[in-house]
Amino acid sequence: MTSLARAGAFVRSLGADLSPQAYGVSKLKRVLVLSGAFDIVEHRPHEAAEPITLYRSKPADGPCVNSIPERGSDD
Repeated sequence: MTSLARAGAFVRSLGADLSPQAYGVSKLKRVLVLSGAFDIVEHRPHEAAEPITLYRSKPADGPCVNSIPERGSDD
């Protein structure tokens, strides 16, 4: 699984036009949820730790990876 924070940093490095706001949402996690193409989990390394969001692509029999929400669609 991949850290959502690291993925967000990578996407930001590619350019400002690739922000979640371009898709009508405020968080990258919401883009992944709406796409239906990813498994997303909240992981706590230990009880007192802040949760870390992890994600991975769903298996091939899941929704198409290209099914991300259109720009400007609602949450």
